[in-house]
Amino acid sequence: MTFWFSPDWVGTSVGAQAAGGMLVAAGAVLVVAAGVAMGKSLAIGPRPPPGGRLITHGPYRLVRHPNYLGAILFFAGLSLLFNWKALVLT
Repeated sequence: MTFWFSPDWVGTSVGAQAAGGMLVAAGAVLVVAAGVAMGKSLAIGPRPPPGGRLITHGPYRLVRHPNYLGAILFFAGLSLLFNWKALVLT
């Protein structure tokens, strides 16, 4: 989305880039951990696969939707990594 704005709007500090990188990594780790915890119960759509079961271990014991939280962290970190003002758009 930030490509719509002028070049002088782009830019971020080293600290913001480091924080963005950490958020990207944390989000990616959370998504992968949630997928591993789901195992054979992982489904792309809203309906569970045949024989799927309720998962209450791994990240699911702390967060109801760790995949969504991981995606939010990932994309917020990506925005912060490239441009701290893009975080508002995210």
